[in-house]
Amino acid sequence: MLIKDQLQRRTDWIYSHNFEQRFALLHNFVESLKEKSVVTETKDFNGDAYDLPISFVKLILGRALKFSWSYFEDKSATLDDAEKAMLDLYCERAQIKDGH
Repeated sequence: MLIKDQLQRRTDWIYSHNFEQRFALLHNFVESLKEKSVVTETKDFNGDAYDLPISFVKLILGRALKFSWSYFEDKSATLDDAEKAMLDLYCERAQIKDGH
């Protein structure tokens, strides 16, 4: 199942509770994240990420085929927009300009 579908199911489930219940669920979730690593086996993860068939990668990534973070400037941004926005932000922060 895609991450977006999983997030939608979790969001629907959370909003089926009242405010106090939602707050407790969110608090417990945040606390549980503090106990976990982002990636537990980085060596294995990096190898697996680059061993994926390009046909699959093209299905799950945007036009830039960017594996790292994307920057969604607003809710209407597409993945392609978000990839470009993040690359633009990298260049801005690194003070990189066209031709230099």
